[in-house]
Amino acid sequence: KHATGLFMSANGGLTWERVPLFGSGPYRCHDIQFHPSRLGWIYVTVEALGVNSGIWRSKDGGANWHRLGDGLPPPDKTERTALALAPSDANIIYTQIEHRTQVFGVYRSADGGDTWSSISGTHFIDEKQMSYNNVIVVHPEDPDWVLCGGVNLHLTQDGGQNWRQAATQSNTERGDPTYAHADHHKLVM
Repeated sequence: KHATGLFMSANGGLTWERVPLFGSGPYRCHDIQFHPSRLGWIYVTVEALGVNSGIWRSKDGGANWHRLGDGLPPPDKTERTALALAPSDANIIYTQIEHRTQVFGVYRSADGGDTWSSISGTHFIDEKQMSYNNVIVVHPEDPDWVLCGGVNLHLTQDGGQNWRQAATQSNTERGDPTYAHADHHKLVM
């Protein structure tokens, strides 16, 4: 049996079973999000070999899954992926996708994941270590206000039209007000 993947419990956590998203092949599940108002809608990000990597969605509580792809990079170029649903409008979803330790792109969906648009431009060209630290979060009241991280933190306040590095620097000295350690693994807003 594979020790990695998405595991689900139907009895309050007493026992767990691995979810065979696309059969019995190995895969890593990096992120999971539940739609707050559409009962049974679950999103997971998966890294697997070949055509199975990417964002998967279930509309029936995990019984059936469909890989999302319209506007996203090809599965064989998709590695570690972070996902965030906007709390004020959960049909707006952001994802940050890694390929070979760099940011492959930041993408936005306004229709619950059916279609996606790249919103990263060239801003993230120097961002590294994305297979280790890859996080994204959306402001609780403003669906255009997004913070994402790798080595440094990056901010957009207009849904990805403009990005800037947030006022944190991983290469400054500890104690400096702009210092933030480079390994961002979780963002909470």
